[in-house]
Amino acid sequence: MQTSELENIEMIFFFIGYILVGTYIAVHLRVDSTIWLYFFLHLISGMFLFEATIKIINELSIFKAPSLIFLLINSVYYIISSIKYFAEIEYYPQFSITTQERFYGSLAVCLSLFVCLCFIKWISGKVRKIIEVQYIVKFIPKLPHFLLWFLLVNILLKALLINQGYQPSYFGDQPSYLILPYSGLIFLAAETITSQIVLILSAVIIVIPEGGPRILGLILSLISIALNLFWGLFLRARYLLMFPIVSIGIIILLTKRPIIARRFWRWSIFILFVMNALGGDVIMELLGRPHLYGSDAIYVSVAESGYRLDLSDFAFACIRHGKTSTFNFSLIFEGIMNMIPRTLWPTKEFDSQYNIALEEMGWPAIDYPDTFFSTGALTAGWLGFFLVPIFFLIYVEFGYRIAFYFIKYIGSDIGFVISFFYLLVQLIRIEMDWNLFFLYHFRNLILGILLICLTSFFTRFKRKGNNYHMS
Repeated sequence: MQTSELENIEMIFFFIGYILVGTYIAVHLRVDSTIWLYFFLHLISGMFLFEATIKIINELSIFKAPSLIFLLINSVYYIISSIKYFAEIEYYPQFSITTQERFYGSLAVCLSLFVCLCFIKWISGKVRKIIEVQYIVKFIPKLPHFLLWFLLVNILLKALLINQGYQPSYFGDQPSYLILPYSGLIFLAAETITSQIVLILSAVIIVIPEGGPRILGLILSLISIALNLFWGLFLRARYLLMFPIVSIGIIILLTKRPIIARRFWRWSIFILFVMNALGGDVIMELLGRPHLYGSDAIYVSVAESGYRLDLSDFAFACIRHGKTSTFNFSLIFEGIMNMIPRTLWPTKEFDSQYNIALEEMGWPAIDYPDTFFSTGALTAGWLGFFLVPIFFLIYVEFGYRIAFYFIKYIGSDIGFVISFFYLLVQLIRIEMDWNLFFLYHFRNLILGILLICLTSFFTRFKRKGNNYHMS
């Protein structure tokens, strides 16, 4: 049997599996047939979106268009959130949007992501690859030594954070990062950066076995992943628990094995879909995190998934209830201010423009499921809803190339390679408001690059500028 036939059978299997799970939930919860239709149409659009994204990744490669990682992760969220219609918006009744409006919001997200795909395909014709895979392979044998260095630093930072009282943010009167001293905030930022570097290097060593101290590399990689899982359990953070799997998936996309990459992501999405649809409450209970309680476990699981994985409800509600005729650029300025450390700006004071925008809609100032779409909606209504994701793609495609041009002159070859991996994993983060954007996609990004370049500088590897592929 040919590979294409096997893939077709596999896709039919997944399609039937998704439909069976959705139908089981619909029958169990006794929902109207219209609700099931919304689920079906959302699921179909999501599967088309995912397959289109994977196809373009195979055509262009991540080396040429790294922002495709961002679109891929969004498509994963979009597919899994297709079950949201089987439950009400339990966490945010203030949204006051109907099931039909929730469906329209989802279609708007799908349309936006397809537009982003077309934009990436267009812009890719004007740029060259950032780096070649053959160039990366040359440095794989050297990665275990860097992994050991970053792993030791990461362990030290975790110990310092625990010593300063850092704990899960879901307990206590305020988020744990607010009780840390200023030095603790520095440790927290450094711990986040080194954790990401450690995990992506571990994924590279596992997926691309090219000579060098193979046994040492595998042992360090497994230790690194185990440490991350322990840390994720300690913080009760599902995001941290999923990070190693997503990192491995990203590296598989970099290899010239498109069939394996497609299968890895298809199976991962399907397993996550089933887990969240049928066992979301069990996962939250095992993690010991506060969650929605109810007499029906299936309903609770669906409601939890609708809250934690949805991309559109918050955005659509902001457009419906907000002042869409005006632009709220103060949110952007506040994000820039928040990025600047108080050591550089001791007198920094500002009101929370985010909370003010919520209060104007009559909503409480609590934690909301912020995404690029909701951030755009709060900033400029429907126009922002569609333009902010495109703005981010432009930022990634050109901003990353500027960063690599900078690394080319201040770092080493190995620093260039590690920085490429580090910047890729920044695109996994879906939660975003303007404060998070400037903290994680700007400040931490710069700090991470400087840390990598500083580390690689001390290794005294010879620079080979002619091996770079810059546009």
